[in-house]
Amino acid sequence: MIHEIQRGRLPPGTLPPGTRDLAEALAVNRKTIVTAYEELVAQGRLQSLGRRGTIVSSSLPESDTAPRAHRRQAGDGQCQPARRGARGIAISP
Repeated sequence: MIHEIQRGRLPPGTLPPGTRDLAEALAVNRKTIVTAYEELVAQGRLQSLGRRGTIVSSSLPESDTAPRAHRRQAGDGQCQPARRGARGIAISP
């Protein structure tokens, strides 16, 4: 989901997929999705509107609006563009 927000596929103010629908699509427990959404709210990527739902935050963290990061290849000292991750929700510890 972070990737989709960064790409602009989920622009500020839009509703992300519902927790029940997303849990079914990913074949995971709904509580897993609820927990992920709570983490995204804590990170400032989503904004909770209480009973009205959750939207993509209009003031995203700086890391979501900055140019893509680069990473170093082991041993060569050269920076390479970061690889795109798998589509879907990316949850970091």
